[in-house]
Amino acid sequence: MPSTRRRQIRDSKFSSRISNLESGVSVFSANAIRILYTRRVTLWIVAAIVFALNLPFGYWRAHVPKFSRQWILAVHLPVPLVIACRLLSGLGFQLITYPVMIGAFFIGQFVGGKLVGQAADPGQSR
Repeated sequence: MPSTRRRQIRDSKFSSRISNLESGVSVFSANAIRILYTRRVTLWIVAAIVFALNLPFGYWRAHVPKFSRQWILAVHLPVPLVIACRLLSGLGFQLITYPVMIGAFFIGQFVGGKLVGQAADPGQSR
């Protein structure tokens, strides 16, 4: 009895693969496209989180003297948080992700630093 159930499941999987191949859609290419799309979306979501995470650190960095201990902390404290975001999201450390993540990191620091000028001098343009 159990062997017939296994055979039915196996046959249904096989017939669905055959129908996919007959329709011109390869099972492997559909999965590859789905994986690439998921990774791309995950990359941009994690980049947005890294950007938002660096805003307060950039704000803090702009308030302290350059190359002081607090300045160095403001630049380097978010790094373990970014690594944690990469690991928790499953993004990993693929070479293609580095430009996006480093860009999000530094743009977040830059924009956070510019928020100081906006808060201090709302009437002046820079």
